[in-house]
Amino acid sequence: MAESTAIPMTTNEEIDAVDVGDNTMEIIAYVDSIEGIKYVSKNKALLKFIINNGTGRRIRVLAWEENAKSYENKLSIHQIIHIQRGLFLRVNPNYFRKEENLIPFEISLTKNSKVDFLGKYATEAREMCKVVSTTIKDCASIEGKLSLDAYIKVTFEQETTSHSSYGSGAIMQGIYKLRVRISHFHENPALVEGAHIRLIGEIKKDRYDSIYLQVADNNDITVIDDKVLSKETLRGGIHTPRKRPLQDANDNGEEIVEKSPRMNLNDGAFNTSLSQVQKLQLQNYHISTLIF
Repeated sequence: MAESTAIPMTTNEEIDAVDVGDNTMEIIAYVDSIEGIKYVSKNKALLKFIINNGTGRRIRVLAWEENAKSYENKLSIHQIIHIQRGLFLRVNPNYFRKEENLIPFEISLTKNSKVDFLGKYATEAREMCKVVSTTIKDCASIEGKLSLDAYIKVTFEQETTSHSSYGSGAIMQGIYKLRVRISHFHENPALVEGAHIRLIGEIKKDRYDSIYLQVADNNDITVIDDKVLSKETLRGGIHTPRKRPLQDANDNGEEIVEKSPRMNLNDGAFNTSLSQVQKLQLQNYHISTLIF
């Protein structure tokens, strides 16, 4: 399928103006992620995928039954699609995840909907997004696309939740570990435990505010060489990277190691704080006694 640079995507303004229940809006965007088919109540086939207008709006699309089975074989990552007569619905708040960076509406494809496939989202446009080469240690401070070399600590497997399906695993580099989610995942026998790989993706946060690397599909994961780390070496990657402050070295150029704050019961400041709290409580008690 030919790549296209001439197809105008639906604008943010058009998407933001949509009303719940609207089935007349046309939308042109590219396929950002394919979550695959799930079978829900009464064994109905449900296909979920995400489209992106390239300027900050990501929308989940739902296709049911025959549509689900038909579109699953036609969809591919970065494919531009034109949806007509899709029904815009408000996302069920039980399934809305802020960390997925989606708008709070989704498009349900009905029997009256029409989907045309227009070509591939141009490579030139995708490459305009600068990819920053970094390490696991520093990745939490990087915004946008990044590339890093690491080793597979936990092999990638398909993981299915109540609202999505994706590849899940972990990588390591030195003493650091990073979880990985792959939006459109398929098994690759070359991605074994300990394999030396390069990944391209973006740092995201889950509902617990913990970071992970979001990768679009297997095409953004490549095996660098034949080197494979032993299980014993892989065990050393245990620390989750943290966002580093702007000042991360002392005057001698030595790296400042951040320590997690811990409560020390023998700390004088802590004891002082306790006594202040106790005094405040005592004052409040006297005041309430005088009032009542």
